[in-house]
Amino acid sequence: MALFMRFKNLFVADPGNAAARTAAVRLPLFDDVHPVVSVVIPAYNEERLIELPLRSLAVQDFSEPFEVIVVDNDSSDRTAEIAKSFGATVISEPRRGVGQARETGFRASRAGIIATTDADTVMPPNWLRTIVSRYEKDAKLFAFGGFPRHHSLPLMQRFILNLSFGPVLFFDRLITGGSMLGYNMSVRREAFEAVGGFNTELRAGEDADLAIRINKIGKIILDPRCVVFTSGRRFAAQGLLGAAVFYFYVAVARLWLKKANEIDLPTIRDENDTKK
Repeated sequence: MALFMRFKNLFVADPGNAAARTAAVRLPLFDDVHPVVSVVIPAYNEERLIELPLRSLAVQDFSEPFEVIVVDNDSSDRTAEIAKSFGATVISEPRRGVGQARETGFRASRAGIIATTDADTVMPPNWLRTIVSRYEKDAKLFAFGGFPRHHSLPLMQRFILNLSFGPVLFFDRLITGGSMLGYNMSVRREAFEAVGGFNTELRAGEDADLAIRINKIGKIILDPRCVVFTSGRRFAAQGLLGAAVFYFYVAVARLWLKKANEIDLPTIRDENDTKK
């Protein structure tokens, strides 16, 4: 039965959290209370999707104080306005790039545990509770993350993509020693500061780069049971093969060519948007 459910979940788009997309919710208020965990969301022109992570964070089953920081990365739309309407802390970062945006958000955060996700991602209700509990149970854990499922692709594309992530992450971890996904990762603050934070020159692969450096000083766990549901828009726009080739080149440029800072992600803000 467990094997069947695991296989079935490869097809699932967004189980259990659909109600959070339409409910009138706001993030819980923890005024003048130090947060246990901070969540950082970089966002550039994400007015169409920014509600997804904010709604899912508003209905977490986590009762301890937490803060949500949305880093508005020079948006020209209503991203910041929408984030504020949910009660998130909004920080402006005019210097473009996801590495810079995450770095700004992490430095502004207050908690000892810092999690991060993307503006097109839905977290299950137990996401924060799962993250915090792992650090509480293991004092030697420096970074913790999980796997993706894609909520906006045709059924077979979703299946192929979800099925392939396990082997890809396994071999990435085998080769580089560290593998983390920016839409489903967390770190201890002291580990983040010890390695100097994100490489702000990177516009792609900043998550994996941080994981490799943290892996050199402490333990990293990537748990396939910790799942978030992220947009497949990049794969829809570039095609599964095109996107796979692009990310492979990002890894090669980062690890061997030392030219990762020359690569920029195409700006894709809608499933049907193929503009760069």
